[in-house]
Amino acid sequence: MSTPADHGTEDETKARTSFDTDSHDFAIDPCASATIGNRKTDFSNLQEVDNVYLRGIGGTVRVRFKGTCHWTIHDDQGAERTISVDNAYYVPEAPLALLCPQQWATQCGIEDQTQFSVLGAFSKLEWQRGQHCITIPHDPETNIPMCRTVSA
Repeated sequence: MSTPADHGTEDETKARTSFDTDSHDFAIDPCASATIGNRKTDFSNLQEVDNVYLRGIGGTVRVRFKGTCHWTIHDDQGAERTISVDNAYYVPEAPLALLCPQQWATQCGIEDQTQFSVLGAFSKLEWQRGQHCITIPHDPETNIPMCRTVSA
């Protein structure tokens, strides 16, 4: 049985609580083989694909579309930044959207020096040679780095 103390302070709980219906969470998962979005509105240039399947702990899901996934976030300075990943899979059945950091870093190119670091209770995503950074707390229940998009 968990107690409120197991899930952080009251201030931390309030900071995680949101009544915003436009923004949504996505996880940063270096074990993912591709970026996966579960909201059609996050995509541009959707194209049908054949014979693409994703396998995970929950089983196998057929992918029907891929395109460019766009997530706008606030960086550590409070500025809005958009992460765009080409050839991301649109999977409406996915329980959680996933950013594959190595897919994004590869698309940004080596000169961009995009990197993802795990540092205990939080992770950092840096890009454009460290000019932009977001510090991502790990969800206290799942230990997964979770980002939130900005409201539309």
